[in-house]
Amino acid sequence: PEQQALFEQKSAAPPFLETQKIREQVYAAGREGTLADVDPSHWFQVQTQKINLLKDIENKLSQDLSAKADEIENRAYAEFQFALFIVSVLLSLAALLVYFLLKALTRPLQQAVAVADAITLGNLDNQIEANSNDETGQLLQSLAIMQAHLKKRLGEDKQIAEDALRINRALDSATTH
Repeated sequence: PEQQALFEQKSAAPPFLETQKIREQVYAAGREGTLADVDPSHWFQVQTQKINLLKDIENKLSQDLSAKADEIENRAYAEFQFALFIVSVLLSLAALLVYFLLKALTRPLQQAVAVADAITLGNLDNQIEANSNDETGQLLQSLAIMQAHLKKRLGEDKQIAEDALRINRALDSATTH
């Protein structure tokens, strides 16, 4: 709209009107075979003025186009910065989620390894908490059952050993007296 108004204003200027008048004279003279009414220096001067007006229009269009391109570039840069910020936030949230998921998965496994190590060293009084029904929870439940069976078997073996020792002492004392 603004550029079209400028074009209409400039095209109503005297050099445009004079060019139209000279053109009509040339067409009329061309039919008659004479161009005597057209002064070449005047025609050149009018055309130079018209070219200068068209150059003004071109400069205005160029400035407006450049300003619009700068505006689009700035808006695109701002949108890129915003998108970059959103991606950064999402990546940070994803990293936190991965961290907490790994922590939730490795904590029970670390507990299972610690219990297995303690049982290997002969400690059968470990407190084992199996709070889930997933594979890690099942592993901890199995370790708790294994620890209970080992403790019971160790107690039974100890009782058998004590009974055998008592019988052996009784036999020794009966044979020596």
